[in-house]
Amino acid sequence: MSGRGQRDLATLRCGDPPYAVHLVLPATLQEAARALLEPYVRVKVVTADHARWWQVRTTTPMEDDLDEHQLTTVRGTGEPPMRLWSHPGRRELVVDAGLPGPLVVQYLVRYVRILLRVGHSRGEELFLHGGMVSADDQGVVILGGKGAGKTSSIVACLTAGLDFVANDDVSLVGTEAGWVGRGWPRAVSVRQETLAALDIDLDSHVLSHPAHRVAVRDAGSEAILQPGELTSLTNRRPPRARALVRALVFPVFAESPSEKVRLVPLEAAAALRGLTENTVPVLLRNEKFLAPCFPPEPSTAALCSRVATEIPAYLLVQRFSALRESADMIRDLLSDHAMTIPSRSIS
Repeated sequence: MSGRGQRDLATLRCGDPPYAVHLVLPATLQEAARALLEPYVRVKVVTADHARWWQVRTTTPMEDDLDEHQLTTVRGTGEPPMRLWSHPGRRELVVDAGLPGPLVVQYLVRYVRILLRVGHSRGEELFLHGGMVSADDQGVVILGGKGAGKTSSIVACLTAGLDFVANDDVSLVGTEAGWVGRGWPRAVSVRQETLAALDIDLDSHVLSHPAHRVAVRDAGSEAILQPGELTSLTNRRPPRARALVRALVFPVFAESPSEKVRLVPLEAAAALRGLTENTVPVLLRNEKFLAPCFPPEPSTAALCSRVATEIPAYLLVQRFSALRESADMIRDLLSDHAMTIPSRSIS
């Protein structure tokens, strides 16, 4: 980077070796970035010469010679375009600092998360489209695609007294104690009708996500909440980073208003189908430009099979008018002391 402004930069080591990512950004933005990364990612101020796997930093074209970098322009849903420069040889990703500060921080944190996920996927970690709630470090993973009611279930669980771990990004890793679910730093989109159904009032809350301030997204039909804002809104303690997984839940909405809310145990074969359908690649649409920088993503078939065999799974039939009832059922899974989870270490 050129000399201008170097004294005002901070270097944060995000995550742990061997896949630690250095985040280099203006010192005035470091606390905002740290607030979004923690508690999911361990953050430590370091000097630039510390060992790192990849580096994410900010720049403006006038400050930097980026001729050897590859330029990519990405645009998230409802967000203004962002220019990114990547250099596989230097293991470096550069984010244009020309947009307003909150958007720059959001992109920096997003790509730190993406790079960490790439690294962790090499260590037999299963990434899923799902969330997680917990109590006393015991968790339930709630899996499902758009419209399945996953977020509604999670928010309802918070109002029922459970803790928040994740909403859309959860990963599972085997340990000697059993399967551990890990959350990742990502905002939560909650439909206004879900908040209304659970008597959650947003009027007195100022939301920090750029979608509500500087982005072009129309956020009128949904609230975009940082995890800490969601827990504050539901009067819960701060988000938890991880928990031991005691159950998998696949929510669906009942086909008729008279259908009973219920939990239905799933056989391993059905659980495997659900897991396979909700497995996600670590590089999604706006990250595909990074694919040439890394080996092909490993197969997840064996991990899915192990999880389906070792963790009890349930189909949750729920009604939008009875979200609290289904949340109580999920909470009861964690209070059932007769339930045990087979333990298996990753070999």
